[in-house]
Amino acid sequence: SPVNAALNWSNEFKFWLKDIEPSINHYQLTTVERNLRIEHLISWYKSGGVLIMGYEMYRRLAEGIGIKDKKLKIAAYNCLVDPGPDIVGN
Repeated sequence: SPVNAALNWSNEFKFWLKDIEPSINHYQLTTVERNLRIEHLISWYKSGGVLIMGYEMYRRLAEGIGIKDKKLKIAAYNCLVDPGPDIVGN
């Protein structure tokens, strides 16, 4: 299931990068309570790092499905869709 896949990715990420310095922020939304997901999403957006979630959760958050507060819908969209994902290398 997508939940198990996201949890597996999260565990693998922690295992393989545990000794990396500086540490990389890691956010996993699958097990976060629904009413706290936007808060975690905004924290990831501001702090940077890796965000792990399944496609269905991405789609629902990006489209604002189930989010009643207009400001939170906009925040989710801005975090996930606009300006888009970045890949940064040194």
